[in-house]
Amino acid sequence: MVAATAKYCGAVAVSAYPPYEETTAAIEVLRSSGVTTNIHFILTSKTVSTAIEWLLDPPAFLQSANAIVFLNYKPVGRFADEGLLLNKSPRVEEFFKLATGGRRPFRIGFDTCTITGLARFGDVPDVSIEGCDAGRFSLFVSEKMEVYPCSFMVEAGYRGIPLKGSSLAAIWQNHSDFRGIRDKHASKGCSDCTTPQQCLSGCPLFPQMNLCKENCAPLATGEQALRVYR
Repeated sequence: MVAATAKYCGAVAVSAYPPYEETTAAIEVLRSSGVTTNIHFILTSKTVSTAIEWLLDPPAFLQSANAIVFLNYKPVGRFADEGLLLNKSPRVEEFFKLATGGRRPFRIGFDTCTITGLARFGDVPDVSIEGCDAGRFSLFVSEKMEVYPCSFMVEAGYRGIPLKGSSLAAIWQNHSDFRGIRDKHASKGCSDCTTPQQCLSGCPLFPQMNLCKENCAPLATGEQALRVYR
């Protein structure tokens, strides 16, 4: 399997979960086979301290990786816990300033769900960051052949748009779910936003996970946002 991965895949992402023994072993196997290896690290109120520790004193397996990509925790699924939301931690600003400052032997990336923290607290050129691409640049097709602006809508209980009898182009251009989510991207979603062009109003589906400053509160609650698309 590793040989096939090296032959056919440009890169592999390894998810980092404590206690990280399996993460370390997977990276060592992939790197020894010449596979470009990235690490996916989910940022929660509990793991952000580990992320800061790794950035200050990188473990050996991180130094041998191509990049670490930080993903904002999404409160979806059977075991969703809003207590794990990254914005529950007092170290959010510290993390983004550290992650975007200085040079390291590995690259650092972020998913677009971190945009509200990256735009406000990070030291990054605007050309290097982008807001949520759901319904703007990407969509998701489930195994049931239903279309969603964002893949996380499936676990959150949103209804999908049946692909049967339609087309991706028609759904993308004309369906109310896609037009509605683009309208939310274009609106000023926060009451006192200082980075609207970069943030694009943050997450239009799960605003409770946005990383806004205290004086930049979403105008709509998560339940209000859900009702728009359910």
